[in-house]
Amino acid sequence: MFIWREHGMGGPGGRRMGMGFGPGLGLASRVDRMVNNATLRQRLGITDAQAAKIRQQTTDFQIAQIRSRADAQVGELQLRNLITAETPDRAAIDQKLDEISATQLAERKKQVDYMLGLRSDLTPEQRQKLQQMREGFARHGWHGHAARPESAPSLPQTNP
Repeated sequence: MFIWREHGMGGPGGRRMGMGFGPGLGLASRVDRMVNNATLRQRLGITDAQAAKIRQQTTDFQIAQIRSRADAQVGELQLRNLITAETPDRAAIDQKLDEISATQLAERKKQVDYMLGLRSDLTPEQRQKLQQMREGFARHGWHGHAARPESAPSLPQTNP
């Protein structure tokens, strides 16, 4: 019998179930926290209109990500069933792999579209301030203390 996780394929519940690439929902939650933090909004000069637009984009992105990941999980379950069948159908397995790859590509494109949309919603000055804040957080942490690299917050890249 084929053991899914022993062969490093991730599989349902495995560590790669989130598809393992891109910012995904983590970025969206960081952006959401940023636009809902009045102090950060003020420091960056984000207007109420910008914040509202970013919130809506973030919500739309999160919904799309959840649906995409659900589709990927279903695909992975179906793939597992195809692989573990008594007589695996290679053509069906290849087709399912193509479907999963298409889902992953579509998810990645949505992530890039979301990031570029966020970037275009900020002025060059706001992007520069955000970049400076990111660098400060990486060096000094949220409270001015030296931060360990893994504890530094990761906000979206804003280099033009």
